[in-house]
Amino acid sequence: MDHGFDLVVAGQHFAAPTLRYLQPIPYLTSIAMQFPTVEVATGILLLPLHHPLTIAEEVATMDAVTGGRVIMGVGIGYSQDEFDAFGVDRTTRTERFEESVEVIRGLWAGQPLTHHGRFYQLDNVELSTLPVQQPHPPIWVGAQVEASVRRAARVGDAWYAAPFPTHRQLVDLYRAYREERAAHGHRALTAIPVRREVYIADNPVEAEAAVSSGAASRYGTRGGSRWTTASAAAIGWTTGSCSAAPLMWPRGSPTSWPRSSTRTSSTNRSGRDTTMPTPWLNSSGSAPR
Repeated sequence: MDHGFDLVVAGQHFAAPTLRYLQPIPYLTSIAMQFPTVEVATGILLLPLHHPLTIAEEVATMDAVTGGRVIMGVGIGYSQDEFDAFGVDRTTRTERFEESVEVIRGLWAGQPLTHHGRFYQLDNVELSTLPVQQPHPPIWVGAQVEASVRRAARVGDAWYAAPFPTHRQLVDLYRAYREERAAHGHRALTAIPVRREVYIADNPVEAEAAVSSGAASRYGTRGGSRWTTASAAAIGWTTGSCSAAPLMWPRGSPTSWPRSSTRTSSTNRSGRDTTMPTPWLNSSGSAPR
């Protein structure tokens, strides 16, 4: 945080020990308490796996204790294993997601809410804690294909761009986003948070060697293009003596991940968005040995 970072973002997965995910709400609250000028964002919560009342209460509490420094990023999820573990029909994820966002916005309005939808039933329910930000914390919606980007335009406050689309694809998706917001008479356009994945090492050769096999698999299977193309902007980026190369999933090569690390996105004041392994911090703000 001493190097100009003003936003820390952490994502969410369940029952995936090789990914080393810390659950984002308690983790980010801890970060915000240690660094009182930093904003924090869930990027993303797997909304269809949660009851919207739980998320509304927990994010409102997080916003209250941080003094209004929270952004709620949400998405529909993709892993069949996670949906199976929670007993949720994956084919309902889009409808669950949209209904959940509607319920959360209603609960954050501060009045008793009655809602009878397909998945959630609430009668005269009122939150015990309201967010500090008014009308509520910003809602970022994760998306990487046109249909989901258009959904983000309709139901969210901003589109949270995934790391997989190429720069050319991002331009096309942004056009679809703007078109959809205009078609639905939504608020003025906001900044678009764009996520890019990097790995920090002492030099470019070491960084690229550490992530090559995992990144090739990750971008080749999920991004639809070679990882060297999808992440060209990340390779060779340097700050001081550190060099960045694309960050891979830990699966298949766990030794390449730093000790006691989690996948955390950060944005620095220069406007550069990155996702990098960030050590778990102790009470003094330093990484434990």
